[in-house]
Amino acid sequence: FDGFFRFIDETKCKYSNRAEILYLDCDNPSDEYHLGIIAHEFQHLIHWQYDRDEASWVNESLAEVAMILCGYYTDKKHVARYLNNTDSPLISKGHMSNYGACLLWGSYIYERFGRAFLKNLVLEEADGIEGFKRVLTNMNIKDDFPRIFGDWLVANYINTNLLRSKAYKYKSITLPTFPTIKHFFSLPVHDTGKVSGYAVNYLKFSIERAKSKKLRITFKSDLLDDFLIKIVKIDNDDLSNSKVKDVALSEPIEVFDVTDVGTNCREIVLVVSVLKTTKEPVSYSFSASLIPCPETTVRR
Repeated sequence: FDGFFRFIDETKCKYSNRAEILYLDCDNPSDEYHLGIIAHEFQHLIHWQYDRDEASWVNESLAEVAMILCGYYTDKKHVARYLNNTDSPLISKGHMSNYGACLLWGSYIYERFGRAFLKNLVLEEADGIEGFKRVLTNMNIKDDFPRIFGDWLVANYINTNLLRSKAYKYKSITLPTFPTIKHFFSLPVHDTGKVSGYAVNYLKFSIERAKSKKLRITFKSDLLDDFLIKIVKIDNDDLSNSKVKDVALSEPIEVFDVTDVGTNCREIVLVVSVLKTTKEPVSYSFSASLIPCPETTVRR
C-alpha cells in the first residue's frame, strides 16, 4: 500500500491507536503522487465520521475526486486501464472498486452538480444508489440516477469541450485514451455481446455514403428490462456534432431505427449497459442493416 486510513484507530478496541491517523509510504512522501494519496485517504477519514457503512464505490469515487480537487490527477493510469476495458462495473457489491471508473464518476458528478453535491453525499447516511437518489431529491435536482449514469457513459465516449451540453464532457480532467469499442465497418451485421451490470459496451457502426437511408437495429436479450441503451449519432465524423437519444426497451426483441444516415451522419455508436449488479455478464444479440427511408410524396 502507498497509503491507507485504518478505521480501527477511531475505535476503542485493543488494536486501536485511538487517534485520527493516515498511513503513508515514507519513500518521497512529498511528491505529487503521495500528496494525491493524502487527499484520497483524508476523504476516507472524513467520510467515516459521517457514514461508516457507505458503499465502497461511492466512497472511492469521492476519494478520487478529492485528489482532482486538490490538483493531483495522479491516478490517470487507472483511468486508462478502465477505458481499455469498460466491461468493468462502476457499481459492485463488496469492497472491490474500479479506481479508474470511480475517478471518472466522481469527477463527472462534481462537474455536473458542484461541490455542494459532494458534501451532501458525504453527509447522507443512506448508502449507494439510495443515498445518491436522496441527495438529488434534497437538492431539487430533477434528473434521476439512470439518466445521470447513462449520460456519464456517453461522456466517456464523446468527451469534447466543443459541445454546449455539459452532460457529455469533462473540464477538470482530460481522458488519456478513447474507450475500447467494437467497430463494424460494413453492414449488415449480426453479432452477440455480453455486458456486466453497471459496465458498458460501445458498439460503433460505420455507414457507407448513401442517400435516404436509415439504420435499423434489432436488439434481443432475456433480461431486456434491465438494459440501458443510448444512441450517439455523429455528423461529419465530428464528435462535437453528436446527438444523443435514449432507446426505450419494452419487448423481448426490440427494433428501432436511426433515421437520416449515409450523408452527413456516417457513424452511429450504441451505448449498452445493464442497470443492476450481476454475478456474470448479461448476454445479448443484435443486428444492424441499412434500409431505404420511405419517399415523401408531394401532393399538388
